[in-house]
Amino acid sequence: MDGTNPSLHVTHDEDDGGWQFLDGGDATLENAMVVSLRNVTDHDPTIKQLADLPLGWHAVRDAVGQPWQRNRSPR
Repeated sequence: MDGTNPSLHVTHDEDDGGWQFLDGGDATLENAMVVSLRNVTDHDPTIKQLADLPLGWHAVRDAVGQPWQRNRSPR
């Protein structure tokens, strides 16, 4: 959350209700971090559009300003 990369892929995990905000780069434990939802929405207010994303779904977009595409996550 250093402000250099926008969130392009968001998941709302069915198993634990957790959220993941990914920038399209390599997602590894080494570069993962725990942040508050406020930090995420302060960085990118358009994340608020996903507040109603159901458990087990994800949303993707090509770039900031592009619409979110919502889909059920594969099981």
